[in-house]
Amino acid sequence: MPRYEISSDPARLDVAAVHAFLSQSYWSAGIPLATVARAIEHSICVGAYAGKNQVGFARMVSDQATFAYLADVYVLEDHRGQGLARRMMDKLKALPELQGLRRLMLATRDAHGLYERFGFKPLAAPERFMELHRPDAYATAPRPGATLRLPKSTPPADVGKAPAVLIDARIHELGGWRGGVLARVRTVIRDADPGITEEWKWNVPVWVCKGIICTGEAYAKAVKLTFPKGTALADPLKLFNSSLTGNQRRAIDIAEGATIDEAALRDLVRAAVRLNNAGA
Repeated sequence: MPRYEISSDPARLDVAAVHAFLSQSYWSAGIPLATVARAIEHSICVGAYAGKNQVGFARMVSDQATFAYLADVYVLEDHRGQGLARRMMDKLKALPELQGLRRLMLATRDAHGLYERFGFKPLAAPERFMELHRPDAYATAPRPGATLRLPKSTPPADVGKAPAVLIDARIHELGGWRGGVLARVRTVIRDADPGITEEWKWNVPVWVCKGIICTGEAYAKAVKLTFPKGTALADPLKLFNSSLTGNQRRAIDIAEGATIDEAALRDLVRAAVRLNNAGA
């Protein structure tokens, strides 16, 4: 029997694995990868793991003060019956960000028994609640193969906006696999060092820590991370696969379906931070 672990570490989440399940589920069939990545980015999440493989997931959407909504709870079929859903619920309910809330809600078709164990009950006054439901939202999301044409400079309407807002908008604009990849590498880069901040230059995301770490560009066939001091960085796992003839810069092109070695990327980002801190 596998040894299971429940973790709230966002760096461990496998966005592609979560998307693979949710996109086939009854409640979010067809959900784009970019939408899953954005949902994870703005939620409090836990994962269930068998070794390095993620086999379960749950998230809370919350203001962390008064209200939370439980969503996307699942355990892969081969790992059910091991109490993983209960353990993920226990983990979520124990997190400090979710203490003292006045109301928690969820929607389920067939797991009422599970949630009753944690105090959930049918609505006491359902006539007080309303919803705005768009069941075709995912069907109208940008197609992964849509033509990509981005301006080379920041449009006047975007000048002065916060970088985080512009990066969120770019991820949403890209949609599909490119939006999902950009969202995931953004999380990996930001988690690599607490001193990393986001900027917006040349109409693309830029990650900075005492100098530029890398930029995040999107093209029709790849999401590109360009490291302006790439030649000075050790790259033992050969992540750099583009701009290999530049005097200083090196880049990582991530194509559709490519696996991102998140640990290696995190190490590369940390090396770039150290280089900048050394004044190189």
